[in-house]
Amino acid sequence: MAGDLFSDHLAILTAYNEWLDARNQGGYRGTRQFCMENFLSSRTLTQMTSTKRQFVELLSDVGFVRTGLRSRDIERYAKSYGGDGIHHAIPEFNSRGDDLELVKALLVAALYPNGKISLSLSFFFN
Repeated sequence: MAGDLFSDHLAILTAYNEWLDARNQGGYRGTRQFCMENFLSSRTLTQMTSTKRQFVELLSDVGFVRTGLRSRDIERYAKSYGGDGIHHAIPEFNSRGDDLELVKALLVAALYPNGKISLSLSFFFN
């Protein structure tokens, strides 16, 4: 499932996205089978969806994304278009959401805020 990602965070993201695909394609049976095959908890993945929607609502409340978004509105997007509804609620903020290199960079920046990039002189002269 996670391929050669070598990251728990990216493995979770991949599992979540594949679970959404299974839900969109096979409904309840699809998610149940997917979770059984991959030893995942459908309840936990459903809670992750709810948490994501709550985060978007909070971001909307502080004006970071379009104001006035509510979890129930995002849930309606999910029922209409599939997925978790977030992509359709704020598409301008999801345009690079599938770019794993960007996601990796953001994870590193968030997990190691005091880190720095160190380049050797040979980098500049080769």
